Amino acid sequence: MRQLIYKSDTTVTVSNAEFSRLLMKARAHNDIHEITGILLYHANSFLQVLEGPEDAVDELFDRIASDPRHKAIQVLRRAEIEERDFADWSMAFVCADTQSSELPPGLDVFFNSKGGFTKNVGDQVVPLLKQYRYTPWRRRVDLGYTPLIVRPAPHFWNHRDFGYLAAAQ
Repeated sequence: MRQLIYKSDTTVTVSNAEFSRLLMKARAHNDIHEITGILLYHANSFLQVLEGPEDAVDELFDRIASDPRHKAIQVLRRAEIEERDFADWSMAFVCADTQSSELPPGLDVFFNSKGGFTKNVGDQVVPLLKQYRYTPWRRRVDLGYTPLIVRPAPHFWNHRDFGYLAAAQ
């Protein structure tokens, strides 16, 4: 299983409606591909953790990296993990707007820095992000929902088997 953490800046202003649409789509995709994580937005920058099967995480990150809405992408950690840190979150979201006071202590460094991170910076990010799981910071997390995935009925079902429903109406 892979954990990938990256930081990027956005090239566009993202509205609340756009965030809602993107999150709904991301959560559905992540649920299908067994990806979990958290996304923080602060001061026109993203900090995101992706966890899941190696191929699925790498494919998703490649799509993100090629998205023109992201620039200055920095991978802070790419590691094999035995268990997830955000196992029950298909994509938790935190919008801290522009105030550093809206971030747990220590996270502002990742948004205010323009690079030059140390080699083990990813190891420092995870405990800071876990504050959104286990402390009062949790109330700032938008867990959203994952839409129910409707799969086709099994091939052995026959619509005539349910004819009594139509007759009853």
